[in-house]
Amino acid sequence: MSLLIILLFTALFEYVYYDTLTIDHNTKSHSEDIDDHVLSIPGIGVFFYPWYGRWRHWNASGYDPPYTWSSHYIPDIIEEAFIPEIELYDSSDEKIILWQLYMMRKAHVSYAIVSWWGPNSYEDKVFDKLMNISTSPLSPHPKLKWCILYELEGYGDPDLNHIVSDLKYIIKRYGSRENYLKINGKPVAFVYADPEDGPEYARKWFSAKTLLENSLYIVLKVFPRYENYANLSDSWYQYAPSNEARYELQPPYSGFVSPGFWRIDEENPILDRNIDLFKENLIKLLNSNVGIKTIQTWNEWHEGTQVEPGQVVDTSTIPYKPLQSYGDKFIEIMRQCIPNPYSYDPEIEVNIHSIYNNSCNMTIMGRGFPSETTLFINIDNKVNVGNVSTDRNGEFTYTINYEFEDQGLHIVIVGINGSIAIYPICIKESLITSSKSLALAVEESSELFILIILVITSLVIIYYLSNQKLGKRL
Repeated sequence: MSLLIILLFTALFEYVYYDTLTIDHNTKSHSEDIDDHVLSIPGIGVFFYPWYGRWRHWNASGYDPPYTWSSHYIPDIIEEAFIPEIELYDSSDEKIILWQLYMMRKAHVSYAIVSWWGPNSYEDKVFDKLMNISTSPLSPHPKLKWCILYELEGYGDPDLNHIVSDLKYIIKRYGSRENYLKINGKPVAFVYADPEDGPEYARKWFSAKTLLENSLYIVLKVFPRYENYANLSDSWYQYAPSNEARYELQPPYSGFVSPGFWRIDEENPILDRNIDLFKENLIKLLNSNVGIKTIQTWNEWHEGTQVEPGQVVDTSTIPYKPLQSYGDKFIEIMRQCIPNPYSYDPEIEVNIHSIYNNSCNMTIMGRGFPSETTLFINIDNKVNVGNVSTDRNGEFTYTINYEFEDQGLHIVIVGINGSIAIYPICIKESLITSSKSLALAVEESSELFILIILVITSLVIIYYLSNQKLGKRL
């Protein structure tokens, strides 16, 4: 009885506490002045890392993908599955990019700050692809804006000419694109910095901006007493996802929240993942009066700061083994708390019934779409595999037979322009998996296992009782 009372009081406290955490949507958060010359960027941004390949970055520090890799986590693309050879993704893969765009739309992210390492670098080529795909007809998030995080300053000391040359490249190649992030018409560039950087680095970047006739909006990383040099940059930000508070403001310029921090070279997390604290801090950030609000990060898997769907792995074994999945819990918290930049929040789910020689019979269920509207159905880049109409509630159910050309990762795409949802599935060794079908298979396997145990137990009891009766007769 005492345990029941404790549970009731705990539930009541959580209800009262979280019910008082509300978002003030009247807080200055868009294109108005926060403090004199400091301007805000609409919505919430995320730090995004495009440096993964097959097996680029996953094999950092001598790891051996797909058996071991440079993270305590693995992306959870195929929900409730564990397929390292597919889920350790390539950032340049179009299917992965479309999935990430959908996840960022689902999380109500407005802009992405992308790790950038110079003209024609791997990251630059992926950046170009990200921007192109995000405005393509199949993009689930055409409103998403992009800008660079200039990393070279944090891992070297590029001179003024080098910086000016790189920034000219950014302006010429990306600056005029509609989906490049701008403030007052100026392309935005965030600048990473070495912990030892100080006033001289700020003066160097002020000189670069001056030589470019103030054609860029520069956001520098803070350093001790940066406030004394505030006029050397358009705005300032802090990058510190390992901060114990999981939340930090640099008023009136910026603020951030962190979901956790567990770098691959650390045995235990510096900051464990706490969904309740993440929600609490995100609401505080949304209600704060700063111009730039970010989440650190979307997908920095090496440091374990990602909100992208994932699961923990056991790194003490070779190969790594799956542990607990946090799935899209952080995405859902963002979805609940951050205002939606769209009128609709479409979702689809795929239930696979059978597979024979790569021919698949599956049912697609959708919700959150415009009502009584005809939607296209695509598989990967195959256009108009089918069409389906939503009901008055914006929902539908559609069964389709489709023959896949190859095994591996595939994506189901359903929607109309501006309201598109994506669902990943996987064909591997003549077995097709999706989160729905995999969960069903696990459930059925568990039920079968329990049935077998019950049958065996019953037979043992019958055998035992029969022997006892026989003994008594003798």
